[in-house]
Amino acid sequence: MKKKRAADDTQVDLVPSGAHTLPREANERVGSVVAGRFRLDAVLGAGGMGAVFDGIDAETGQRVAVKLLHDRFAADDQHVTRFLHEARVMQRIAHTGIPVIVASGKDHLGRAYIALERLEGKDLSDVLEDGPLDAKEVVVIGHQLLAILAAVHAHGVIHRDVKPENIFIGTDAHDATRVKLLDFGIAKIQGARAPRDAVLTLEGVRLGTPHFMSPEQWRGEQLSERSDVWAAGAVLFTATMGYPPYDAEDLGVLSGQITTTAAPSLAVLRPAIGPAFTDTIDRALKNDPRARYANARAMAAALHEGGIRVDGLDWDE
Repeated sequence: MKKKRAADDTQVDLVPSGAHTLPREANERVGSVVAGRFRLDAVLGAGGMGAVFDGIDAETGQRVAVKLLHDRFAADDQHVTRFLHEARVMQRIAHTGIPVIVASGKDHLGRAYIALERLEGKDLSDVLEDGPLDAKEVVVIGHQLLAILAAVHAHGVIHRDVKPENIFIGTDAHDATRVKLLDFGIAKIQGARAPRDAVLTLEGVRLGTPHFMSPEQWRGEQLSERSDVWAAGAVLFTATMGYPPYDAEDLGVLSGQITTTAAPSLAVLRPAIGPAFTDTIDRALKNDPRARYANARAMAAALHEGGIRVDGLDWDE
């Protein structure tokens, strides 16, 4: 699978120029202490809004990941609010499939930060560099991802950026696969549950990652649980085939493909796996939201391969 970490990353309409070039300030911050507590030891990466550091929590001695908002946004209240919104959303859900927030806010220098538990493992995009996965592995990952999404949706949140880079694959004490869903930076709290500052996007602006944005997300329409179901289907298709269901270098062409053409069918591409697997993913990728599964639970109930089902994965946490 060819990675698309740079030009194709989040915020299709609003990526600042040079947003994905590691700012010099990030390297300069290594060795500093945030909020009098978190020592930054190394840069892990950078995105449009901030950089992520490997760090140590001086209060506990535990390793943490620390996100810092880029300096150029420090005086922009909207960017600060949007950045810290991620921590509020994650704390609201508090599911084992979501990284634990250790602390968040602004430090004495006015730097907005989020400190999270440090995870060990790889994101799904890195895993897929070695090639597509066996269908049984996809089922295990899919069930856990859908369990997490069910919890996210139960709290009135739409993730809006489900993609391989945001699906972290680790193991538990028994060496079993454990999935965590990352990056709630553009998640949206729906309806009456939304706090006033949660509506942070402009009308008509499309947020997400192009290859994993649902048709309605590309059209700038109202999103629902079914939008995340589409993205989950695209992720599982990618894990199975080694490439996403739609692909084009030009964003206009890609948008046209996703919004107007049917996704390639796994039932045709990989019929030997069996209909309980292939038909489930095919249905999740329907252009019309009404033709998809109503929610993540319904998709998980349908997804299995060769009689293998995965149950009891923290559905009620």
